[in-house]
Amino acid sequence: MERLLSAKHWQLFVLTYLPPFLLYAIFAALIFGNIDNIDGASFAVGMTAFLPVFFLVILVVTAILYGWYYMVGTRLQRKIPTEYRLDTKYFKVAFFYPLVYVFLFVIGMFALAGFGMSGGEAVISPDAEPEFPMAFLMIIPLHLMAIASMLYCMYFIAKTIVTAERREPVRGSDFVGEFFLIWFWPIGIWFLQPRINAIWARESGAGNIEDHFV
Repeated sequence: MERLLSAKHWQLFVLTYLPPFLLYAIFAALIFGNIDNIDGASFAVGMTAFLPVFFLVILVVTAILYGWYYMVGTRLQRKIPTEYRLDTKYFKVAFFYPLVYVFLFVIGMFALAGFGMSGGEAVISPDAEPEFPMAFLMIIPLHLMAIASMLYCMYFIAKTIVTAERREPVRGSDFVGEFFLIWFWPIGIWFLQPRINAIWARESGAGNIEDHFV
């Protein structure tokens, strides 16, 4: 996973955005190219075949993106002088909470909808009486906590990058730009990753630092 810190900006962009884009493009081309010949049954069959591939691609992309978050937030601490290193305890809690929350949320949605398995296919149980209003009221605070956790992760990663660059304590105003670059990751990665490459190479002896800006 540490290779994510030495990967080029374009490599990360391609790995995280090209697969979903191609998948959407292929699916749209198949749908609109055969719009006159598609009925409800054939569409359902197509979606059944498409969804596993879609979820697999999303899983891989999410693993790369979150792996990058974790590596920057934890491994980059090695490049910070010991007395200025950040405590990663709360970062790790904030990092794992959204992952666990989304996993349990998906399982919970299937359970609340009364999904069962019949012949290997998901079917809605006619006896299920999901209490969606109450369920969603319970989800709201958990969802807000997940959002807050992600914002904290972005804050922590931005602070880590700037602290590792300057090798001294930094204030919030010093890394507000990096925070928004992380938030808008498809754009921000083009600016942040060369700096991370330089930090990682600076003390690792991995060649010429300027090479990482190419």
